[in-house]
Amino acid sequence: MAGRIYSSLLIIGIISFSILSAGCIGGFFRDVTCDGKEIVATGDWSGEPVKGVFQAIIFRIDGLTQDEIASKTLWVELSTGENTIIMPVDLEPGSYKFFFYLFVEGDRKAGIIREFTVQ
Repeated sequence: MAGRIYSSLLIIGIISFSILSAGCIGGFFRDVTCDGKEIVATGDWSGEPVKGVFQAIIFRIDGLTQDEIASKTLWVELSTGENTIIMPVDLEPGSYKFFFYLFVEGDRKAGIIREFTVQ
């Protein structure tokens, strides 16, 4: 009987964690915006100053389909505390889904998925 309760609690815990962490890995990203001309990402880096790579994979959404239209990377220097990353883009009006990643020393340290509408 105790084994069933333990198993049930474990499964509930795994499902809850999966739901709460969907679309986000790590805690660097605080806010990400896009106006069609630039992506502005702000976040907090708790480690020592380091060089990293910011990546944006951009999908155009049209009805029920989405097509990858760009994958951009930018070398960044992260300092301890608040950081702002600005990446130029050139997007036409429409709906987009963005996958943002932050890599440090080859390891993915953070990731977030956002949807934007460019006017």
